Amino acid sequence: MRPFWVGDKKTIRGTTSAFLFILLLKCSMVAGFNFVRPPQSCVTIPNDLTLCHNVGYRKMVIPNLLNHESLDEARQQAHSFVPLLREHCHPHLQIFLCSLFAPVCLPAESAVSGPIWPCRSLCKSVERHCLPIMQHNGFDWPAMLNCSKFTDQEPCVKPDVTPTADSLPTTPETDSNICAPCGRELQADTLHDNFCASEFVLKIKVKRMKTRASKGTRDITADKRRRVIYKNGPLSKQDLKRLKLVVKGSKKCDCPQLDNPPDEGKKKKSKKKKKKKKKKKNFYLVMGRKVGRKLYVNIIHLWGKKNKILKKAAKKTFGADGCPSFGNPEMGGRV
Repeated sequence: MRPFWVGDKKTIRGTTSAFLFILLLKCSMVAGFNFVRPPQSCVTIPNDLTLCHNVGYRKMVIPNLLNHESLDEARQQAHSFVPLLREHCHPHLQIFLCSLFAPVCLPAESAVSGPIWPCRSLCKSVERHCLPIMQHNGFDWPAMLNCSKFTDQEPCVKPDVTPTADSLPTTPETDSNICAPCGRELQADTLHDNFCASEFVLKIKVKRMKTRASKGTRDITADKRRRVIYKNGPLSKQDLKRLKLVVKGSKKCDCPQLDNPPDEGKKKKSKKKKKKKKKKKNFYLVMGRKVGRKLYVNIIHLWGKKNKILKKAAKKTFGADGCPSFGNPEMGGRV
């Protein structure tokens, strides 16, 4: 028998077509167009899928409606929305998000087959009230939650109770003129969630800072010799070498941590004249995300010597082991 590459033109054409089909199938799967998806199955919502704790049901469908084909992938992506859930921007935010990340598993005898999509009206209501809070913190509405993908055609997920004006929060106040990353209160119970939701987490000292008041940004160059990496995420070797960070807020906003940090080492003035000592620079905890080539800071906290919350959290690497992981998140404290 002759090898296929020695055969006649028809054999070569047929074999080449088969080869191209297989190549096209592989390429399309890499591009995200899966011709063959694993069958949907019902699984128990895991305890570490924090976003959907106490959502009202225990069984979810996987793959979900966001094309997450494994629980690990769903957990990792869903955890990014936990800080938003804590903002209480909409009473039905959890129902909306979980209908996508962890769609309810319906019994076999149900008249509806497959998972149910959220209603467009629910999506628009959530977006209208939660987007201002997201924008205040430097985020836009995610493309995967685009409301135009949904309809109000039944069946669709829509809570029976329509939220009233009293149950909906107001747009976050910006009268204080504090930049969003600088206005986050340091709390032990939310520190872990913010750590897991961030792409990178660093302890740094500011080497240089350039303030652009008209744009509400501060361009920071961190001292690469005085840093601790608690979460590397998407940062490349070049990112860690340059260590240029952007603190972005509204126009002419203030950042007390950076602009007027308290001097912890300040002591009472002595009558004797002493030589002026070089002012020591403060440490900061920064959490953020990488967009293109820029590193944006979402949260910044002054890391003082007497800060017990950060000191305790750092000893446990901010509970990195408890973060949902998918692939290699590259977490851990190192210089």
